[in-house]
Amino acid sequence: LQFALIKEPKERLQEFVRQHIELRPGFVEFVRYCQEESYIT
Repeated sequence: LQFALIKEPKERLQEFVRQHIELRPGFVEFVRYCQEESYIT
């Protein structure tokens, strides 16, 4: 995987993503629905 080439800690990468992305409207609800229907864990 390409992620193996990244040498930063997972936590730092997660923080970077949180600061630089914007979720589409309704995405959180979509993920919640998928979790409730056991499509994802």
